[in-house]
Amino acid sequence: HEALSNVIPIYHPNFPSKAIFIMVRDRRNLMAWDDILAQIPPLEFDTSLVILSMAWSPQRNTLYIAGNFGWIRSLELQIKTSISSSACEWVPKWTKHDSGQWMSLLTIDDARDMLFGASGEDVYIWNLDDGQLLMKFNTNHSMQISSICYSSEHLLLFTSSSDGSIKSWRINDKEASNVQTLKQTPLGPFLIVIDSRSIICISHERILRR
Repeated sequence: HEALSNVIPIYHPNFPSKAIFIMVRDRRNLMAWDDILAQIPPLEFDTSLVILSMAWSPQRNTLYIAGNFGWIRSLELQIKTSISSSACEWVPKWTKHDSGQWMSLLTIDDARDMLFGASGEDVYIWNLDDGQLLMKFNTNHSMQISSICYSSEHLLLFTSSSDGSIKSWRINDKEASNVQTLKQTPLGPFLIVIDSRSIICISHERILRR
């Protein structure tokens, strides 16, 4: 599972550390460290899921977790500070099971309250606040989706696949439309990251392309 090696850096305005690093232990337990790599014991949490992917919402201070058999969980990080200490904990907000498909990828559009998940060649979209399933669409990738990324600047969702293609999607209220498809030589699964001007991808042969 990719989540076994995942590290998510997050920031909470009420926590004294500049960053909190979230990791997964034994496939289901969350663990946290501060910016000097001191463990934060109160943030150790058993999710009751085999964690496949995670995504963080800065606006909601909430961690979204995709697990086995289609389970999705939302955990809000609540922190209370005093002069001498800080008390922190994960507070479950909602749990959903709309599909038996394992969601191996998650990404977020905070501005429009959308959580995106990918399984196989399909993309699922939920409401961030209550977990309501808003939409499901097939990307028509000929192989499994290997990476998803949302650009809040361009208002586009990007998907990449082992078939060598990168697709951009405009998400409307009731449908997703394919804006552009970029084709490369199929070289297995690859990851993508979006900045303001370009798409950056890296595949298993360890070559970075922009």
